Amino acid sequence: MKEIDIQDSSVFEEAMQAFEENPVILIQFPEVFGLMALPNQIGVNGLNQTKNRLSGKYYGSVIGSAEKFFGMQEDYYEDLPYLKGTEDYKLLEGSILRLKISGPELNSAAVCEGSHQSLLFKEGPIRSLFRKLEQAFEPIADSSFYGGKVFSAPLCTSANMSGHENGSIVDLEIAREFGKRQGIPLLIRSESLPVPGGSFPVLYLQNKGISVQRKGPGLEEIKARFPSEVFLH
Repeated sequence: MKEIDIQDSSVFEEAMQAFEENPVILIQFPEVFGLMALPNQIGVNGLNQTKNRLSGKYYGSVIGSAEKFFGMQEDYYEDLPYLKGTEDYKLLEGSILRLKISGPELNSAAVCEGSHQSLLFKEGPIRSLFRKLEQAFEPIADSSFYGGKVFSAPLCTSANMSGHENGSIVDLEIAREFGKRQGIPLLIRSESLPVPGGSFPVLYLQNKGISVQRKGPGLEEIKARFPSEVFLH
């Protein structure tokens, strides 16, 4: 398994080359290791196999273009009133966002009862990689995952065997062993980035306000960017 730093100038090219060998690669977030995969059934099958996960589970994604992520909720729900424009998407950076894109009848490998979860990372080398991958994956993305809406962000989930008692992998050596054992061709390391100190907060975006599904580092900072009534209790 090859390793490359997230700040290496060739990280995108190395990632694309690895995806030609395997639909799944390893990435080190500041606090935990994750798996990224192609946004289609090949990627889903790869994740299921890598994690020994049963079919019928749901996967999130990592956002490159916030505009495209939020664009999926158009034509179904009213605009989110606390986001006045595309610049306001930056107010939510550093969290996992849950967004309703359809009615509850839509279920797929990436959508659970009409909603999809995606990580909106802060601007920097990781977000830059996500954006480039999202653009590159547009021709191969499976729009049926999202009810016919085009969204090509890489699928993403925790790096571990499904249901493992130790949960997500946080140790580099364990991640290396996992990757080699599962035949993953590339590990993207990000040890040079600051560590937030815990899992990302999960925010459910609704027309009536934002519901905190899971607390995490940076949550209070995000909440302070909005009027107090935006966050539901």
